[in-house]
Amino acid sequence: MLIDDKKQALIRGTMGAVIGVALCLLGVWVLDAMPILSNRWNFDNPLRVWRPFLSPWGMADLLLWGAFGAETALSTLPFAETGRAVVLRSAAHFIVMALTLWGWVMLNFPYEPLPGLALTFLVPFTLIYVLIWLIRWLRWYFELRGIREKLGLSPKKGGRP
Repeated sequence: MLIDDKKQALIRGTMGAVIGVALCLLGVWVLDAMPILSNRWNFDNPLRVWRPFLSPWGMADLLLWGAFGAETALSTLPFAETGRAVVLRSAAHFIVMALTLWGWVMLNFPYEPLPGLALTFLVPFTLIYVLIWLIRWLRWYFELRGIREKLGLSPKKGGRP
């Protein structure tokens, strides 16, 4: 099973979605106020940030940011299964996050050539994902190793005689 504690996953996913949408709105608000064509920041009308999201494309953008936030929140669930189950869960999570990112990229950059988009977004995303996964796994491994040493179990044999 991908998620054992459904209530905890629902809470994390909902909070992640809210944070994802909030970051999207904050990003649009800051980018809209940036002094690109003028000499000063323009924070005069903060409600102006909603204007781009009134179209179907803007709503899809908000939904994708919310989905990406929820997926990121769900990725923080601990490693609690067998090695194979963790790898399968992580692979499924990576595929869903990559598809969400790709949907956002295709929504916002439809005019760019595909090889450039893949190199610009998916390759760095994959490298960051693998790095974070490796750091989490190493942390889990050394934590488990410390517990095994405190219990007097052999760290190499998995505790078997």
